[in-house]
Amino acid sequence: MKKLLFGMAALVLVTTTYAQGLEIKGGYDVWRNISKDYMGDSGGSIDQGWTLGAEYLWAYGEDYTYGVGTEFRSRIEDDKNEYNNSMPFYLVGKYEMLDEMFYLVGRGGYNASSNVTGGNTRGGHYVGVGVGRDLGFFNLEVLYENMGYEFKKEDQSGYHDSVGIKFGMKLGEFYDMMRQEAAPRRIVVISEEGDNSVIPENISVVEESEIIPVIVEEEPLIKYTLDHFEFNDGELSEKGRADLDKLKPEVGGAKKITATGHTDTRGSVEYNQKLSEERAQAVVDYLEIPEEVEVEVIGKGESMPLGEDHNTNRRVEIEIEK
Repeated sequence: MKKLLFGMAALVLVTTTYAQGLEIKGGYDVWRNISKDYMGDSGGSIDQGWTLGAEYLWAYGEDYTYGVGTEFRSRIEDDKNEYNNSMPFYLVGKYEMLDEMFYLVGRGGYNASSNVTGGNTRGGHYVGVGVGRDLGFFNLEVLYENMGYEFKKEDQSGYHDSVGIKFGMKLGEFYDMMRQEAAPRRIVVISEEGDNSVIPENISVVEESEIIPVIVEEEPLIKYTLDHFEFNDGELSEKGRADLDKLKPEVGGAKKITATGHTDTRGSVEYNQKLSEERAQAVVDYLEIPEEVEVEVIGKGESMPLGEDHNTNRRVEIEIEK
């Protein structure tokens, strides 16, 4: 337990400044096995048990994360023997697959093992592989783990392995969201005074399936949000190009066009800033804007999410001033 508290304290200290990567993980091993007992005889299935740990993760691009972690595991034992306590310390990597449907996870490190009645125990290797799925501020993983040990008095070494279910809570992402101001709703209504405070009576309701939002004749301003960007991609999709084709007639005669790109929250701040600029530039290039029209390309990176849905956050907001 002291090792668990020490590991957790170290992670909390690190995340005082960089809180967005902290995950708390709890789980249960549905199957455990040990290769040898104290006397070197073949082992077998042992008691199931719970796990509790934490990870601190960094993002690399939009589809890969890596970090460090630790996990306290309930006592390795069966109905005859108590073998050892285990607490792995490890590096971890996760890779998104099939447009975030699930991710692959791998762990590697050292299994710290403490003494239990019957032997002076020393740790050994630790590896883990599995799959997981993100569920908003939570995730669910199924993991196979293998860790080494040595009974020094008996001069016996071996390993125990397990299959378990891990449930994680992304405390860092939740904390980061709470610090951000709520994003304003995208209501396309322009008053005659231009302060968005009055709804003119001559504005008609536009169906969601229509591409061009409300245009007010007194002060023409068109706002449209394009959110058909693929995961980790700055290129326009086929659906995105089709929508922009319907917007092209409004480009002629415009005074100014502003394209503001956004990304979801996966990936580093620097990477997402660059990606948001690429998306905004892709929209401007496709619209074939005349030279006399003033153009502004803005990248907001991941700083202005609309919610938890990554697909919606990957967007470009377009404003056309007539």
